[in-house]
Amino acid sequence: MRALRLPAIRGLAWITEGYRLFAKSPLLLVLLILAYWFLMLGSNVIPILGPLAATALIPTFSVGLMVACRALDRGEAAEMNQLFTGFRSNFPALLRLGLAYLVSTVAILAISALFDGGTLMKMMLLGVHPAADFGDDDGLLLATEVAMLLFVPVLMGFWFAPMLAAWHGMPAFKSIFFSYFACLHNVRAFLIYGAVLATLAIVVPAVLFALLAAILQSPGVKFAVIVVMPFFLVLVATVFASFYTSYRDIFREPEASAAAPDATPES
Repeated sequence: MRALRLPAIRGLAWITEGYRLFAKSPLLLVLLILAYWFLMLGSNVIPILGPLAATALIPTFSVGLMVACRALDRGEAAEMNQLFTGFRSNFPALLRLGLAYLVSTVAILAISALFDGGTLMKMMLLGVHPAADFGDDDGLLLATEVAMLLFVPVLMGFWFAPMLAAWHGMPAFKSIFFSYFACLHNVRAFLIYGAVLATLAIVVPAVLFALLAAILQSPGVKFAVIVVMPFFLVLVATVFASFYTSYRDIFREPEASAAAPDATPES
């Protein structure tokens, strides 16, 4: 298994190519993502154990979404039942990945509790609302910043791990190792990727919302929400598809990598 070192500009290509995949079957991809969200939210009905189980199954369900993206990429039909294919693709390794992800998340939230007395942990694990507004609680803001910083290496380790476990039969921790170093070797591309996504997710909706609200005044706020929400659905679907395009780009088949002279193989 080789991970390629790619030019920084490929980070932008993952998003544009992800959108092209989305455009091949937009309704189905949105429905798959909504079904995934409803399954995750439905688990909250069971106190404590429900959210923990949902977190542990994230890698398994993410494989299902990636299978649908791969089918679209190959010109094949994507289907709703593909959401559950992770349960048939090296599921023991995917479950171990999920448990490792859960432990990592809980450990990070436990560290964040040193800064806010456990408010962020209760919010994330138990769904408890903070006593004060988010922006008014300095401890909660600091805890969130610390948690986001600590979560970066975890995200790197799990970015490609589900696909490596499901499609290449890798053990859980080996897939985390390969994923982490694949991201590390392509950190410049991921920085471009993150910057573009941040612009699309924060700057563009904020500007659009402000313009519509200013032009149409009071009714414009409701209209802006109606306009921005579909934009977010398209963006989220594109982001999920970009997970697959980044994998396809970095872990190419030998013949594909041979045709890409700008890519450098890494062990």
